[in-house]
Amino acid sequence: ACKNANRTSHLVAQFFLDQMVKSNLTPNVITFNSLFGAHVNATVQHLKAVRAQMHSWDIQADKISVEIYLTVLFQKRLVNMHSPAEAARLIGSFDHDRLLEAAAVVKEARAVGLQLSGLSKQVERALRQMGML
Repeated sequence: ACKNANRTSHLVAQFFLDQMVKSNLTPNVITFNSLFGAHVNATVQHLKAVRAQMHSWDIQADKISVEIYLTVLFQKRLVNMHSPAEAARLIGSFDHDRLLEAAAVVKEARAVGLQLSGLSKQVERALRQMGML
């Protein structure tokens, strides 16, 4: 529900996570996938903070996490891309901070041997073409 809400959905989702933790419930990768999904209108700083929270819980991202994170990072504009050139065109319009964060996420996924989804691979290739990887 949070990911389909308004521009402050990330704040509502964060509130739910905080309540979950206060109730002694432990978040998992699915919790964070949902939390990422609610951040489509959030700043890069908010997204990075959520990723840092995930790391603080020692939760390993999975293939789905990376795809959701990249999709949200680029504000769902990647949905209809079909080639690295198209991906480079789409993500090239974003600010440098988003590109750096995307590169960091892809590098981290590759460093732990994570298999990437097709969409994530397109972003990886685009970032490579742009000299970000």
